[in-house]
Amino acid sequence: MALDSLFVVIGLTVLLTGARLVVRSALLIATSFGMSRVLVGSTIVAFGTSAPELVISMTASLGDSDGLGVGNVIGSNVANVALVLGMAAVVSPMVVDRRLLRWEIPVLFAATVAVLLAGTDGELARWEGLMLFVVGLGGFVIVSFLLAPESPVLISEEDKTPKTLSPYLDKTLTNGCLLIVGLACLALGAAVVVQGATGVAERLGLSDLAIGVTVVAVGTSLPEIATTVIAALRREHEIAIASAVGSNIFNLLGVLGLTALVAPLNFDQSLYQFEMIALGLSSLVLFPIVALHTRSLVDRREGLLLLSAYVIFLGLILDRA
Repeated sequence: MALDSLFVVIGLTVLLTGARLVVRSALLIATSFGMSRVLVGSTIVAFGTSAPELVISMTASLGDSDGLGVGNVIGSNVANVALVLGMAAVVSPMVVDRRLLRWEIPVLFAATVAVLLAGTDGELARWEGLMLFVVGLGGFVIVSFLLAPESPVLISEEDKTPKTLSPYLDKTLTNGCLLIVGLACLALGAAVVVQGATGVAERLGLSDLAIGVTVVAVGTSLPEIATTVIAALRREHEIAIASAVGSNIFNLLGVLGLTALVAPLNFDQSLYQFEMIALGLSSLVLFPIVALHTRSLVDRREGLLLLSAYVIFLGLILDRA
């Protein structure tokens, strides 16, 4: 038990270190080419912070632990809304960019419905994974870039002429190396977490699903928590909320889609008694939170409500386990 718990702690630490490197380097690369903050948050940052979920779900699926992989995605998505956004709103009330209500949040809801329907027969087949990953995620990225406003940071303010690209290329190369190191840390940390979490599940009598929805899901959400809270403190609200929403989109379309494409995922039908309902509500609740405010403000009261909902969610999960 002690050794397995140590593996979980070490693995999550390595995961967090890798995620920080991935997010920082990807953000610097993206912004150096003039991408908008909402676009950076919902794609580059979101995909970077979701890399742990991808690696863990892939590793768990190949190791015949589908419950851990599916539970990790469900738990991470609920945590990203209730825990991550709740904490960020308590730290600093956040103004939401209206574009999220017009594009990213509807895409998240559509992706959630697609996964809910796909899993009703007890399996996420390869062709369904292909549709989610290629059509769903690919379409989301392409349209997101088409909708993004231009932000030409490579143009000088004084003379409006292009600056030399040499410094930018040097920085891009450095950040590219850091990105590779971060991804390596994510892969190593994920393998250690899966090994430790599986051992803890066996010794405590908990199912792989329960461990995936709670311990591993919270652990892999640490990059989102760190990114969103820091962004909220710095009043970078666009990045804070867009990264959480984008991460959930990537978890559903990218993580589940790619994992099912490699090896079909088994969906325990007991998930539809509670976990899948919670997944649907976590996406649906974003509409009234954003739309009912004329200023699109997620305030501290709503943040506390989200945190309270997450505590109840964890309690019910452990009770079911």
